[in-house]
Amino acid sequence: MSENLNVCLLWYSEKIDTATQNALTQGERIMEVLKQGQYQPMNVAEQVIVLYAATRKYLMDIPLHAIKQFEKELLECFSAKHAEIYTEIVKPSGLTKELDDKIKSAIEDFKKSFKPEND
Repeated sequence: MSENLNVCLLWYSEKIDTATQNALTQGERIMEVLKQGQYQPMNVAEQVIVLYAATRKYLMDIPLHAIKQFEKELLECFSAKHAEIYTEIVKPSGLTKELDDKIKSAIEDFKKSFKPEND
């Protein structure tokens, strides 16, 4: 099904405006992060981080083939360098402005060093 979708997107990509193209690109990336490997559940904090990156358009410049690599390495980075964010995410206070800023900063820092494989 995704091959058919990609063929359709390619054909229409020359005929649609930039805003529509961006929406389709965003949708492709969100679909990628929603795919989970069998028997590989993500905890709540990991889901929040990955969905935050996807919905805030941090994946727009990541090649589609590298989304899973980005996701894996992003979560490894958070685990190693930003473990306190995991704890804050699951607190009942929710996504505060301070926590939002921490997640945003951590993702932006990670993106500076991310190198997609096979690129």
